[in-house]
Amino acid sequence: MNQSLGDPHLLPARLTFLPKIATSPKTSNTISHLSNPSLFALSLSPSLCYAPTFAASFSEICKVVAAILHIGNVEFKAEEADSSMKLIWKELGPKFKELLELEKPGVVDSILAACERLQTLSHECCHALSTAVNLDSESPSFIVPHIQFLESYFRDKSSWKWPPYDKMHVLGCLMLQIIFRYPMQLIQPFIMSLTSMDTAHVLQTAKDAGGVCVIEAFLSSDVSTKMKLKVVTK
Repeated sequence: MNQSLGDPHLLPARLTFLPKIATSPKTSNTISHLSNPSLFALSLSPSLCYAPTFAASFSEICKVVAAILHIGNVEFKAEEADSSMKLIWKELGPKFKELLELEKPGVVDSILAACERLQTLSHECCHALSTAVNLDSESPSFIVPHIQFLESYFRDKSSWKWPPYDKMHVLGCLMLQIIFRYPMQLIQPFIMSLTSMDTAHVLQTAKDAGGVCVIEAFLSSDVSTKMKLKVVTK
């Protein structure tokens, strides 16, 4: 096994079975389970064959999986490598809106978290998320509310209104918590959106289990004290 892992010509061949399996409707639900051990094998490969292996195999996996969008439970084992994250971004970054529309916010969460930890593609992530949840005709002030209520927003984007009694989307709130760990200069649309919320909406956010974590993340961020006071005083 060690010999195979050490050969840069053998390991990609061992992983190329995944796209073929992934294209089968009968097995698409097992992609997460198949990808995880393959990425684990990839993480064990020596540095000499890591880059060619990742490029040869994972790029194809991403293309297939992104097409059918059954990757909500995939954990990217190789996310420590900046080059790997850039390859993942190339395949999935442009699909933020599509992923959210098809109720796969966990994929977006994973990418946001990985890029934040690696401190890479930060601007691209913030821009991709803000544009994915806001129509061109809408004010940026709706960005945070749309993420807080992801499911209801994507169910009826054209006539969406703040739902006064709905529970906030758990993964949407997690996205916002991650976003507020990004540098202040990159998250201005999110800051403006949160600070411009009505008092009643801020109070509802504070009473929600996920919403209060968003406010805590905002108050713990490097956003200016002036901006934080705008929320606290409400």
